[in-house]
Amino acid sequence: MQAFQSNSNFNLRLDNYFYNFRKYRILEILNSFPADQSKEFKRQLPLKLDINRQTFANWLNSSKSDKLEIPSIKLWMISKFLKVSIDELFNIDESELIFHNLFNEESKSILQKAGLTI
Repeated sequence: MQAFQSNSNFNLRLDNYFYNFRKYRILEILNSFPADQSKEFKRQLPLKLDINRQTFANWLNSSKSDKLEIPSIKLWMISKFLKVSIDELFNIDESELIFHNLFNEESKSILQKAGLTI
C-alpha cells in the first residue's frame, strides 16, 4: 500500500511539473477548481467558445514551442468565464520576455534625444 501512495504522489508531482511546459495556464486554472466543477467547465467551455472538443484539448495541452495560438477574442471569453485576467492565462515567466533587451545603448540614446521613453 505504501508503494502505491508514493507512486500516486509522484504522478501528481509529475503532472504539476508539466504545467511549466504549457503555453497557457488554462488547464492548471481549470484543475484548481473542485473536481466536479472542473469537469463541468471543461465540458461547457468548448460549447461557449463555439469550438470542438479536440481544438479545446489542443489549446489546453499546447507546449510553449507550439506555433498554435488561441485567438484573442477566445482568450477574452475564457478569462471572463474563469473570472481571471487574460494575463493569468499565459504561462510566461518574466525572465522569458525579451522586449526589455530590444534596444541597445545607441538606440536608447536616440530615443532619449527625441524625447521618447522606453
